[in-house]
Amino acid sequence: MDTKDVSSLKERKLLLVDGHGLAFRAFYALPPLTAPDGTPTNALVGFFNMFAKILDEWKPDLYGVIFDAPGPTHRHLAFKEYKAGRKPTPEEFKTQLPLLIDLLQALGIPVTRRDGVEADDVLASVGCTAAALPMETLILSSDKDMLQILAPHLSVLRPKTGISSFQMVDEASFTKDFGFPPPLMTDYLALLGDASDNVPGMPGVGEKTAKTLISRYGSLEKIRENLDELKPGLRKKFTEGWEQALLSRDLIRLLCETKEDLTEYEPREGDMERFRALCESLGMHRIAEKFAPGVTDFAGASLSEETTLPESRSTKREDLLKRDRLAFLPRIEGKYPLSLRIEDFVLAAEDGGFALFAGSEAEEVLKEFSGSMIITPDFKEVAACLGPGVFAGKRMGDYKSAHYLLHPDKTAHLPKDDVPEYSLLLPERQGIALLREYRKLENSLTACEGLASLLEEVDIPLIPVLVNMEQYGIGCDPESYGALEDDLGRRLGEIDEEIASKAGDRINLNSPKQVGWLLFEKLGLPAGKTTKTGYSTDVSVLEGLTALGKPFDEVPLLLLEYRELSKMLSGFVQPLVKSAVTGEGLIHSTFEPAVTGTG
Repeated sequence: MDTKDVSSLKERKLLLVDGHGLAFRAFYALPPLTAPDGTPTNALVGFFNMFAKILDEWKPDLYGVIFDAPGPTHRHLAFKEYKAGRKPTPEEFKTQLPLLIDLLQALGIPVTRRDGVEADDVLASVGCTAAALPMETLILSSDKDMLQILAPHLSVLRPKTGISSFQMVDEASFTKDFGFPPPLMTDYLALLGDASDNVPGMPGVGEKTAKTLISRYGSLEKIRENLDELKPGLRKKFTEGWEQALLSRDLIRLLCETKEDLTEYEPREGDMERFRALCESLGMHRIAEKFAPGVTDFAGASLSEETTLPESRSTKREDLLKRDRLAFLPRIEGKYPLSLRIEDFVLAAEDGGFALFAGSEAEEVLKEFSGSMIITPDFKEVAACLGPGVFAGKRMGDYKSAHYLLHPDKTAHLPKDDVPEYSLLLPERQGIALLREYRKLENSLTACEGLASLLEEVDIPLIPVLVNMEQYGIGCDPESYGALEDDLGRRLGEIDEEIASKAGDRINLNSPKQVGWLLFEKLGLPAGKTTKTGYSTDVSVLEGLTALGKPFDEVPLLLLEYRELSKMLSGFVQPLVKSAVTGEGLIHSTFEPAVTGTG
């Protein structure tokens, strides 16, 4: 890239997208969707909805979508267990990836795949090259590894929930949250490890300890120089896990030394006819309309088979409050359940009337409701913002509760999760759509004997009670839980040491593959059932090995204890410690009515 090219790019903005990661998130965020021929499309619909939202809001001049290429990378060569033990990718997702790439290329969106190089490394390399110009650069990725390259002019946009909520992380916000600068994220994650990629980390070191160590000392090497300041147990973990931590850091560190040709990410001329034809064959008519305006020959329907919504128009507050039904759509910030706040909100009517309000006006406006029914996407979240007492005596409608009663098998129950194009609408249009969709839910509930009364008499009245319980909290002793956390962590470290001593080898006890090797190859114990990835080491297998008696049962018994304590620590003690508000001694649980519990 010559000097002229560089100077012409400096004033522009670059958006880089983790293609595989964003599509995978969309696949699980949306309910199953299919084309007329049965081809799965939920990953495609979710991806393009998110992509459209970011393009519209951030308005980049250059952009590209980066995918992993098949085959091993330098990390697999450095650590053969890298990414081992992952569940097989669902076939319904795999079939959508080639279609996604075809659609992007038809639109003229630059797509990058490099043999032997992970998408994260390409994202980092291109992002660092652009930020150094400097060019304002945004990377759309949920991978926490990406936070290590945050710098001036380079930010990361992380999906939070569903397909419409994102969190912008820049250098300043990262340092404020973590207590250390972004480059030290590699050292922090080297201590923690990454179970999703089978990166081992340092055994026995959790988030709290890792953050404290990195904030206080900095790099792994700096911590090692100050081992005499650490408690004996932690000093031992650090000494014994040193090589493993260094390996983990090498695996986590992104490669961004290469200077990239940024002109590769200039928008290209697309083949709109091909894009339209692909969309038509997949039944993605809204996506075609969004990216290729002017399409009029599609036979598909829009929101829930309704072809049009009424035109929205600003309406006086006093006139709006005379409507029989109003949608209440807040924009909410903060952390559930104690620090939520409404920044602003929209009231919308079915005929298209709407009004915008500041969040500070919410209680005052709600007091003026007399006979109007207030319909929200998520009543529980709104009640947590304003306090459940604000809604006493009000006629309430809750999309989430109504949808759950009809679809208890699903995990997502908000309009944005249930209707893909909902997120593309302006807030006032979302309000109109919400009211229309809620009427359909009501009709379905009425058709099912007893469900309508269950919603009105039990589910909706229960919500203020649950919010009160959450905000009041459950008393606990944080110091006792902290001591228990330390005790369990210490015992897990001891078990790790005992097994290493008895077996003559140290392994990652959380890796079934490594445990299988230790038991059945290193120690020569009789192998039981096998799985696609190797030996089975589940509880039934370990319990069977304990029946062999001494000395053969020693390691299996220790493994059973390790798993039990590890589950207790990660599944119960650590979440409780994290939930307890510092200095208050209260655990503020979340009671979720729209969930089906099993087991």
